[in-house]
Amino acid sequence: MSLSFVDPPTAETVALLEDLKHQPQHGTQARYGLGTCADHLQKTEPGRAGTIVAGLAKDLQSSQDPKDKAAYLRALGNSGHPDALAAIQPYLTDPNPGVRAAAADALRAIPNPLADQDLALVLKRDTSPDVRRTSLEAMSKRSTAPVTVYAVRDNLKSEPDARVRRQAVNTAIGWKSVAPVLRESLEIVAKNDADPGIRDLASRGL
Repeated sequence: MSLSFVDPPTAETVALLEDLKHQPQHGTQARYGLGTCADHLQKTEPGRAGTIVAGLAKDLQSSQDPKDKAAYLRALGNSGHPDALAAIQPYLTDPNPGVRAAAADALRAIPNPLADQDLALVLKRDTSPDVRRTSLEAMSKRSTAPVTVYAVRDNLKSEPDARVRRQAVNTAIGWKSVAPVLRESLEIVAKNDADPGIRDLASRGL
């Protein structure tokens, strides 16, 4: 679905993606493409970008299938549009962990400090390791914020799932130069983590 990479997106490109977004074969990629188009249009044609995001949000609200919800959430994430935040937030507590993970991932580029707060809460409270790990991956793609730095620090102390701890270590390594508080946490993990691979990862990252 290369049409989404036409920059700047033409009206014809957006119209074609709108036509394709409900088709079984190309629908998911068309949705992602619409989000990318909205991102590309934000600076030059903010009205068109907002219209695309509003349409994706409306489609998300009317979706019943978890896979469709996840696709629309990721499309909204691709948009990186401030208006997408309100559409994404309700799905952070969806009963389906795949939908919650998609919602957390969708916050990765939303330019609002509330997205940092949301990701920190997901990391602290979500019962699914996959969702917690996704929240860390999304955090790592954002600039550091105090709320996410301390969320990562606390996760390194208490996370029971090794895959999530590994992602927390990777996130801490990436942030330690701008968030020195994480260096101490990495030192503790390097000495005390139950998983030798994670101990080694933290040690090499110091």
